[in-house]
Amino acid sequence: MAKVIHKRQLSKLPQHKRYSSGRLSHRGDLIWEVSHLSSAGAELGRFARMWHSTKRISLIVVGFIVLIAGIIMIPYPGPGWAVVFIGLAILANEFVWAEKLLAIAKRGYAAWEKWLTLQHWIIRGVVFLLVCIIVVVTIWLMNGYGFINSWLGLGQDWLTSPFMRG
Repeated sequence: MAKVIHKRQLSKLPQHKRYSSGRLSHRGDLIWEVSHLSSAGAELGRFARMWHSTKRISLIVVGFIVLIAGIIMIPYPGPGWAVVFIGLAILANEFVWAEKLLAIAKRGYAAWEKWLTLQHWIIRGVVFLLVCIIVVVTIWLMNGYGFINSWLGLGQDWLTSPFMRG
């Protein structure tokens, strides 16, 4: 039966278990040991590898979707940074670069938060106003105010996004 292990786990194995009978097969950052199998065992091994690949690809896709959604949500009130960290944590299960980026992002966020708390109240107010402006302009560009305008029948054309004007 094929045993799937991650490269990081290979160095933790005892020396005599690193290279047992069969050949080692490499794909990306995964290594699996392929032994001589019967036809039924070979089918099961192929199914296990296919399932592992499907699960891996699904996690990667979900990780990127969550990461992109988090990046989009950063300027808005709510869980933007938390979603970015969750997306990076999902991707860190498969990619070393995501693990390193997650550590860098955590340090950067902590440094930003510390810097902001040490600033004068005027600087914190300016940062707050900039974030509010970003939120208001983004909602306007996405036609949020235009929707409310048409729903309530206000007749204010300037509330409609420039992307939605005919």
